[in-house]
Amino acid sequence: MNKNLNDFDSISIKIAAPDQIRGWAKASLSKPSSSINPTSFGEVKKPETINYRTFKPERDGLFCEAIFGPVKNWECQCGKYKRIKHKDQICDRCGVEVTESKVRRERMGYIELAAPVSHVWFFKGLPSRIGLFLDLSLRVLERIIYYESYIVLNIEGSPKRPLPDEKLTNRQKEKEEAPFEYLQVGQVLSEAEHSEWKEIYEVKDEDFRADSGVDSFRSGMGADSIRELLERIDLEEEEQYLRQELAISSSKQKKKKLVKRLQLVTGFKKSGN
Repeated sequence: MNKNLNDFDSISIKIAAPDQIRGWAKASLSKPSSSINPTSFGEVKKPETINYRTFKPERDGLFCEAIFGPVKNWECQCGKYKRIKHKDQICDRCGVEVTESKVRRERMGYIELAAPVSHVWFFKGLPSRIGLFLDLSLRVLERIIYYESYIVLNIEGSPKRPLPDEKLTNRQKEKEEAPFEYLQVGQVLSEAEHSEWKEIYEVKDEDFRADSGVDSFRSGMGADSIRELLERIDLEEEEQYLRQELAISSSKQKKKKLVKRLQLVTGFKKSGN
């Protein structure tokens, strides 16, 4: 059946999840084996390509035969299995599947990053999708992802400190007791602010902390911290919250922003991601 590749109404593009990519690597095997580790098969662990002495692909490298398939038809790397009679056999020595070399054109490997990174589609787009989800401006989000500012991830108790003098009004300065400033999850802190809060509430003795009930907080920076906050979002609860805020809000600017966030949340729900 011939099908015209240009005959379509629409196309959708999705970002593959890490588990999905790992699954593609394993699925490329002609015959899955019990000797294959499903959690790490297909992972490229070394930057090497070809061994300069043997001229064979390096194991776990960018041209690895165990990942991408044999260089020679019907022959594993070590030579234990040769010819078509061993078709789909996985060598117990070198881990290479006995098959045709042309599979190297279509098989897939992957690289596990040392730290998470934010995808430019969701980070840099206008408006920033990540920024909409977390209610952060693009400029603030950039400072967090580029390790310039901290964001509060978790709070134990109610960490507080006296409000700095520059933030006090004249009426507040006249009072004997200054009001307190409280931390909140998702609050962005500069380097200086983070150091000040840590000096007040960081207690190294865990036993003392448990006995005294000292308040504390945990913060972070980079894409890893952003991912942690995104993983906590419940789309159902977020949609309900945004609809309630939209119903009671009187500001046109705020409503416009709430509508964008609501569209993003409902879009993710429909996508199934």
